Amino acid sequence: MFLPVFLVDLEAQTPRSRSVVGWGESLLGLNQMPPLPAGTTANDIDALASGELVNAVGLRSGISGYSGPRIIVSGASILTGDAVGRIFWGAGTGDFTTWDLAVVNTLSGALVPDRVSFGFLHAAVILPDGKMAFVGDRQGGYFPATPADANLVAVATSATHALGLRANGSVVGIGGANFFGENTVPVGLSGAVGVAAGEYFSAAVLNNGQVVVWGTDANGVLQIPATATNIVSIKAGATHLVALRADGTVIAW
Repeated sequence: MFLPVFLVDLEAQTPRSRSVVGWGESLLGLNQMPPLPAGTTANDIDALASGELVNAVGLRSGISGYSGPRIIVSGASILTGDAVGRIFWGAGTGDFTTWDLAVVNTLSGALVPDRVSFGFLHAAVILPDGKMAFVGDRQGGYFPATPADANLVAVATSATHALGLRANGSVVGIGGANFFGENTVPVGLSGAVGVAAGEYFSAAVLNNGQVVVWGTDANGVLQIPATATNIVSIKAGATHLVALRADGTVIAW
């Protein structure tokens, strides 16, 4: 999983100096950032995303001397459709897969954090009308082929299920077999500001900085550490969770 370094940009007062670090599985280069186009640097990155077999980098608009695609994806060639497992999403590129068409038409070529989530062989996308759609391989019918729910502002998907965060702070589970109750949102859960989906478990971060986790506890993810307080963002791998605290520190379990 890639984690960005979030810095305060003071525009002309302080030049941006961003870097990206990745760790974990080296298969297919998944612990490495996708190659940036010529003329761009980490300072041009606005968003990062990763799935089990894919990584994505989103570039800001208006880069001096660069007018190419704004999304760079690398990973398994079965997903991205070219000989080296890489595809460029954005204006002027071909429709190598349904991913390209869905994301470009939906997000105007931008990788918008939380509105696109990569799973195993698929992606979940929030459409302009607030509904969730699935593109790529829908994992043997785990996910609906048509958009679902509405008023969504964030999405998280794993290989097995997906979660949507509504504008009112409620959470909905979509798709999946629900073997371990991963799509059964706890009764009364409200005030959510972020969601995460792992393999057969789910998590939400609330507006009071607390974390709620449900589903299988096979890997201990339901055992929330006492230090998981003042959380502002949460992400999931297949079998673990990573949370960002308000002070910029990170905890994983």
